[in-house]
Amino acid sequence: MGRYRYGVIGAGRQGTAAAFDLVVRGDAEEVLLADVDPEGAKDAAERVNRLTEAEACRPVTLDAGDVAAVTDFLTDIDAAVDAAPLHLIAGVTRAALDARTHVTDLSADPDTVGLQYEMHDEAVFRGVSIVPGCGEAPGLGSNVQAYVLAQLPDPEELQFYDAGLPLEPEPPWNYRLTFHIDGLWNEYAHPVRWIRGGEPIEVRNLDPAETVTIELAPPLGVLEAFPSNAGGMIVKTLAAGLRTYEARVLRYPGHVAQINAFRDLGLLRTDEIAVDGTRVVPREVLSALLEPQVEAGPDVRDIVIARAEAYGTVDGTRMRAVLELRDVPDPVTGFTAMERTTGFHAAIVTAMAARGEILAGVMPPELAAAPVPMMAELRARGFQIEESFEPA
Repeated sequence: MGRYRYGVIGAGRQGTAAAFDLVVRGDAEEVLLADVDPEGAKDAAERVNRLTEAEACRPVTLDAGDVAAVTDFLTDIDAAVDAAPLHLIAGVTRAALDARTHVTDLSADPDTVGLQYEMHDEAVFRGVSIVPGCGEAPGLGSNVQAYVLAQLPDPEELQFYDAGLPLEPEPPWNYRLTFHIDGLWNEYAHPVRWIRGGEPIEVRNLDPAETVTIELAPPLGVLEAFPSNAGGMIVKTLAAGLRTYEARVLRYPGHVAQINAFRDLGLLRTDEIAVDGTRVVPREVLSALLEPQVEAGPDVRDIVIARAEAYGTVDGTRMRAVLELRDVPDPVTGFTAMERTTGFHAAIVTAMAARGEILAGVMPPELAAAPVPMMAELRARGFQIEESFEPA
């Protein structure tokens, strides 16, 4: 019998993977898997129980938009994963504070995270750990970056590359969406914050002038790398004293031109426009048209890569520390690479919080979890990790 009672809010792809990992490795007495759709929660819980050959996962019907109901759900739970839609995350955070329950979430939206950081002092007072930005990126990616920075006594530069791609790209999009499409637009909607010459700068997301090519080991080959906020809060935390910090997302060649064409047409706008007397939101129209074209099916074969390169001078020699993490679908459980890297990472941090290993307050993953223990947790889950430390 395990020691901890966990909650997972959201029984979709990532929430189901998180529930599975908590049952297998979180020392769980029980995992309550909640969703507004009772059949979805039931199916997801049954899948977790079938895969784990246990009965530790129990479905719960919950409207994550009802803060009072979420507070009741979280009461008497040690820690929870919030895998609810982006617009509900701030409310779930409020409920976690009221219930005095640790919570992690998958938000990478700067506005939402800003609201959460306004609750930091209250979280400290209530003894609650809130870790936004878990998941594949910034979460797992932030911990990868923290690890390579720790290899150098005086790091000067950090480059980060992040990818979630189909192993078998199909034209014309050469992309498969393994998470909610709102998360994709969130990646592309905000200005990118980097550091150059020791000073913070702002660059345009998907800026062709800042897009470079990088060649990775098979099966990927040459990819285009464009500016992105995949690094999360790193630019303000661990990278704040560096001379250079740049984070980029990797896609198959042509992606930048495609998305910029949509943006130039105004299809990423979120304000209403009139079309023949009907009010529509351009981004919602684009989502409705594009999502069926790129949504990953149940048999998608994807690959996730998080690669960090840190540079610094050691005894007069310029050195480079590199760590590259890769993952592909697990044929035994059926979880995709994105489900594993997103759901498992959130579960790792949630279990750390339950064990009292994370300080109270609101903090990003790179500050919440120490680099070496986190890397040990990631290795234990079978992620392919290669690292090097050599003259640059």
